[in-house]
Amino acid sequence: MNYYLDLFRKYADFEGRASRAEFWTGALVSFFIEIGFVFLEHRLGLYSDEYRIGLFSFVYGGVAFVPSLAVIVRRLHDANLNGLLILVALFPIVGWIALLILLLLPGQSRMNRYGLVVKKKVASEYDQARSEVAHRKMLREKRLAAKLPIPEPIPLSLENSMAAELHNSVVFYCTRFALNDPTLKSQSGASLLTSFLRDPASDRSFLADDGLGTDTGSHGPFRRADAVPDWFEPMTTVELFRRALGILDGPVLGAGLTPEQRKPVEAWLQSVVSSGDEVFELSVHDAPGRSQWALYREFLCIRSDHSAILVAVFCREAERFPELASASQR
Repeated sequence: MNYYLDLFRKYADFEGRASRAEFWTGALVSFFIEIGFVFLEHRLGLYSDEYRIGLFSFVYGGVAFVPSLAVIVRRLHDANLNGLLILVALFPIVGWIALLILLLLPGQSRMNRYGLVVKKKVASEYDQARSEVAHRKMLREKRLAAKLPIPEPIPLSLENSMAAELHNSVVFYCTRFALNDPTLKSQSGASLLTSFLRDPASDRSFLADDGLGTDTGSHGPFRRADAVPDWFEPMTTVELFRRALGILDGPVLGAGLTPEQRKPVEAWLQSVVSSGDEVFELSVHDAPGRSQWALYREFLCIRSDHSAILVAVFCREAERFPELASASQR
């Protein structure tokens, strides 16, 4: 029944994906409701034999028309197909059969250009994705945190963190910082992130050893003291999906990433979507330390109530792997 209700909750939502279960459950429930209206109209004398339609079924059909188109487009997206393929239905019989076949295709088992895998369980995988090594580093971080003063006006604390090696020694870090000051709600997202980046504690975003008590003056390839709001490029969640997908399928990771290795990234993206985060990418193209990294992409997500910052970093150091230094271009 929830799938049917989703049909109207996403009334004109032509973005994202819809699983076969969501589409066919909604379609069948809607079909039986239509049959019920036709039966009721015959009993009440409200069915027109001339126009072959009744009052209730006509009204219901009009209300359900737009969400029906939207869920068909999302179902096509789930199979990584362009939503414009719905137009094949304009060709009688052949077009209808072709569209039916497309709607029966299985969805992609990984994130595609239209969004995440449609699975309710993904939201909980953020916590499940922590490796044993990352857990030990998190405990070490908590022990050393007292040595790292957190300056005003950005009082924050590390809530949890995880690290996962994706492929070709590329590491994905996902760290959540709690913001412990309600007055921060009045700051803009870029301003808040600028203050965050200038804080030496921000190095804990990627569990850097030199960020646990020793301030090197840098945050990855970026000079911390130079941080300005212009460094943070705002984006929509759709653009975030596309950029994350570009990284997973890019030249450094290649084609060797398994669905299991993608899970931590998909869990992070699901967390961002479900929380309604404000999303930014740390984007400084002329960073002096950029050549040391074969890959460094950092995304920062601010919870809608400014209660926390979720930082995701994809990185691989070029100085350890010089053969991939040329891949450092965005």
